Amino acid sequence: MKRIVIGIDGSSDAGAAVESALELAGSLGAAVTFVYARDTPSGLLGEPYYQRELDAEIMRGREVVEDAMGKAGAAGVDADYEILDGTAADAVLGVAETHEADLIVVGSRGLGAMQSAIFGSVSRALVARAQRPVLVVKDPSRRKPKRDDALVDNGAVLRR
Repeated sequence: MKRIVIGIDGSSDAGAAVESALELAGSLGAAVTFVYARDTPSGLLGEPYYQRELDAEIMRGREVVEDAMGKAGAAGVDADYEILDGTAADAVLGVAETHEADLIVVGSRGLGAMQSAIFGSVSRALVARAQRPVLVVKDPSRRKPKRDDALVDNGAVLRR
């Protein structure tokens, strides 16, 4: 494996994907490319609101990328990045194709069926459309407790 493409957006789910992908890249000697897709604000906002929103989105992208690049450096993994306009799925797929990536890694927001139907799912779109393997990483802190994780003691619920 030579190259892993990682979709990032600054969320805790993407953070879990970054950690997993960097661990994998480090063990395999692979390089990574981080992809941040930024939303372009609507031109209907007009000046100066449009420019403020655009500047805020550019700053957010830079912060997210700098954080990911710092983690890659700390892990000793060769990394680069791309900040693109458009949908996250299209951006990640385009970069994966251009860089001939061996693997795509993204986080899972864990949206329910209703939210996914309304807002879409980047991970679902990638799995459906990618011509290469896709690893969807769940943030362990968002894990829902299993039925046997809760114990009841005198009416109080205790978590293991």
